[in-house]
Amino acid sequence: MPRVVVMQKIILPTTLVVASLLTFSAHAEMTYSFGNVSINYLEWDADTEVKTGRNKEDFSYLEIEGGAGFNWGEVYGFYDFEEWDKNSDKHRFFGKGNVRYFLGDQGWHLFGQVSDFRTKDFDETNTFLGIGKSFNFSNGLWLKAHAAIHHSFQSDKYGSFDGHNGYQLGVVWGKDFSALGQNFTVAQWHEYDFMRDDHYMASHDGSPNTSGYNGAISGWWHVTDHFDVGVQYRYADDYLGSPTYQNGTILSLKYNF
Repeated sequence: MPRVVVMQKIILPTTLVVASLLTFSAHAEMTYSFGNVSINYLEWDADTEVKTGRNKEDFSYLEIEGGAGFNWGEVYGFYDFEEWDKNSDKHRFFGKGNVRYFLGDQGWHLFGQVSDFRTKDFDETNTFLGIGKSFNFSNGLWLKAHAAIHHSFQSDKYGSFDGHNGYQLGVVWGKDFSALGQNFTVAQWHEYDFMRDDHYMASHDGSPNTSGYNGAISGWWHVTDHFDVGVQYRYADDYLGSPTYQNGTILSLKYNF
């Protein structure tokens, strides 16, 4: 793959995200923001590699992540460059961004999310629109849940799919704490898709099961204000292109701006 094409795949989505953030911030009061870059390594469990016919291989990836809160709502997104250290034919690109638009002051919000995965021969974009609710507890735990309708666009050399693809229930939570004089965070994100289209499933992983889930549980050690070390348990079932349970471990080194 020519280097200019690789750079376009990275720069164009990132430019759109940055432009959106600048547009929103110009017309709203920002309450918080964060951003970071990280280098990560995902090692699949040996049983996962066997069950997926060796379609799942260990790989490293680079990630840029950021988010911000405003008086009207919240935005969040990340973009991954997978197999960056391999031949360009193996490069993969995955991005996800979401917006929560506040509906009053009781935690309810409109929810929108777009994710996009690209390889040399494959492209899939998933869009979710729905409603969600945020919770903040006295012990410092926070939680955000949503329910959304799902639209998928998928295209590869074998065919394509474009249409309604069921629904999604999702949740993300986190909690900061201190131990032994150090600062830590535990968090989880989990997405459950159901009533997915039979034609999509036939081209996706061949599974007759129209439901599946996808997520990760993570622990982070905030070594300094700028450097974090993390470990994540990555899991999925009838997701990620395989009709079986998959799990692995992600090791991460993150720099916070």
